[in-house]
Amino acid sequence: QMCIRDREKTYKSLGFIMAMVINAGLGSFAFGYSQAVMGGISDLLAEQLGWTDCSTRRLQQGLLASLHAAGALISSILAGKIMEKFGKRKAMILSGLLSVVYVIPMLFKSTITIFVGRFITGLAVGLDTTIVPPYIRSVSPIEVAGLSGASIGLFIGAGVLTATLMGSGIPPPSSDLFFTTDWWRYMFGLPLIPAAIKVLVLLFIFRDDTASDAYAAGHQDKARQILAKTYKENEVAIQMQILERDSQGASNSVTFKQLFSEKYRMPLLVGLIIAAMQQFAGLNAVVLFSGQIFQGTGSGGKMFSCEIDRTPSDGSMGLLMIGVGITIQLSPVPTIILVEKFGRKTLLICGMISTFIGLILISIFTQYGFASAATAVVYFYLFSHLCSIGTLSWVLISELLPEVGVSLANFVIWVSQLIIGLFFPTLGSPDNLNIYGVFLIFAGLTFFSIIFFAIFLPETKGKSKTEILSFYDKYRSPQELRKEQEMQQIQSEQVPLEEQEEKENKNNGEN
Repeated sequence: QMCIRDREKTYKSLGFIMAMVINAGLGSFAFGYSQAVMGGISDLLAEQLGWTDCSTRRLQQGLLASLHAAGALISSILAGKIMEKFGKRKAMILSGLLSVVYVIPMLFKSTITIFVGRFITGLAVGLDTTIVPPYIRSVSPIEVAGLSGASIGLFIGAGVLTATLMGSGIPPPSSDLFFTTDWWRYMFGLPLIPAAIKVLVLLFIFRDDTASDAYAAGHQDKARQILAKTYKENEVAIQMQILERDSQGASNSVTFKQLFSEKYRMPLLVGLIIAAMQQFAGLNAVVLFSGQIFQGTGSGGKMFSCEIDRTPSDGSMGLLMIGVGITIQLSPVPTIILVEKFGRKTLLICGMISTFIGLILISIFTQYGFASAATAVVYFYLFSHLCSIGTLSWVLISELLPEVGVSLANFVIWVSQLIIGLFFPTLGSPDNLNIYGVFLIFAGLTFFSIIFFAIFLPETKGKSKTEILSFYDKYRSPQELRKEQEMQQIQSEQVPLEEQEEKENKNNGEN
């Protein structure tokens, strides 16, 4: 907040902006909740659905994770087209409606309906992870874009913490409470509340598209009216000029084919590596399997076995998992406070160095069975990851890439998560690399990504997409740059003519 006060404000009310951000953030809450809910409910669900033996339980839980990721894969790759055709606001309404619909099959005590529900959940959160970051970027003035974008991590953390607390509150089988056997239904049904709130607010309060969507659709007057609700009067004209400049660069109307052209090739590569490293720096391996990591640390790193010397005790396991949820919830806060002061790149690289150290220590401590030390390092690792790439990836991807690129980057996130969900338990088993071997791989990938980002990632703080793209002009051929400049010159000459014709047509209509 201090760095915001030091600048001349271009916006009218931070409260109005944050209200839009919070409502959009309910989609990120749903994403975090859907990621963590299975960790707390898996044993109860297996008991209720009759997944009794170890192999069946592993298979069904793997299918649940895979169907969730498969739904997200499909919707994330379609989200770019949906945003382009209907706008970000209507796309968020669609994701909210899917979150409402998914609850219905999840309430039936049937393996098939649970699978269908998890697939629909994946469709909803795949849309949310793709749409929410560019929506927040669009409604946020540049001087608060980092703060509002980094808040996505806070909403995701709130979802994870809520799911963890709900999972820790599962009554024991011996309990005589009437809702003991139905607790899983309450856990699956809870996302109905934020989804309904989000949809209703978008339908009846925030009824406008974003200014960039209105401008791209050819509704310049509407775009000006939308901007006037956020920006001071003398700033609206400047923001209209920025929209015009970005539209000439076609930053939000890029086709999938153009995404691989020379202009977008380097930022696309950087954005996709950011997306992949959000997962391959080990986050979901820790989040999805943190309970098993805590259980397996006392067994020389032997995890995912049906026979484990379960340390720590069951009584402390709930507290450890709540600790994970609280860490995930609070870790984005330093980034939200510091991102506009130190910039995205500095925080990303510093945090990833700490992440690298955490991965090395997790590997060592789990290999030699230092249970308490491994548990402490898991919290250190989560804090480091979520202070850096875990939170900043959402900001950077939406700043580096056009909407179709954001869609592709989110597709990469879900592919990476699917790979980890399918192969991490197998690779981490005693018969393969073991837990410490897998985390060494994560550490190696993190090390090389730090070097890559130091060289190829620009500082995006306070810059428009056109300014960020210009950083990569040095990787383009002089002929391509000259051709683009000529096209922009032609477009800039055509705009006054089109405006004059529009004005004349309007006058003729009045006469």
